[in-house]
Amino acid sequence: MPTPDDFLKMDFSQGFDQMRHCDTLYATAVHFIFAVYIALAAATVLFLNQPQISNAAYLGLSILYGIVAVIGVLLLAFLLRNRRDFTLATCFTNDVRRYYLARMDTDPTNAAQSPARQEPPRMPGTGRPQTAPMYCVAFFNTVLLSASILFFRHYVSLLYQNSFVLYFWLFIFLILTPLIVQIAWIVISLHRNR
Repeated sequence: MPTPDDFLKMDFSQGFDQMRHCDTLYATAVHFIFAVYIALAAATVLFLNQPQISNAAYLGLSILYGIVAVIGVLLLAFLLRNRRDFTLATCFTNDVRRYYLARMDTDPTNAAQSPARQEPPRMPGTGRPQTAPMYCVAFFNTVLLSASILFFRHYVSLLYQNSFVLYFWLFIFLILTPLIVQIAWIVISLHRNR
């Protein structure tokens, strides 16, 4: 029959594996979404350099941008959830480590001279390096959503053969509103779980 120490050792090992798994998922998701953004930018440059651009192509590009913006919001939700799960696994693993270090007869040596903190790690905050990709995803989602609306507006103006006028304040509203909403979502989500 396993002892409580054996059980904690097994939990520690599984917690450490969960940390690695969450970190790998986070990196994979970030690489995927930025690869999609780069591919979409390359396709847009190729599209806009064509001598004759059909009206239906503007509609197709508008729909594609809208779909990628929605996928980007879903991936942003995944990144937020993943960072929370990673931090919870880290807190648990560090609690087990702290328990064993407290029970040791001697002080553990710190051969690397790394700063040893006794307090548990903080939940992910808004200024952590891991949140930078989340802010980038929010920014690119906003750009894609704004471009989707602008291309659709251009499609409608070509369809009805009227002039396309882009008002400065409307453009600022199209960019700032989704960006502020997404950044507020990131900040509230990260602080709610602290």
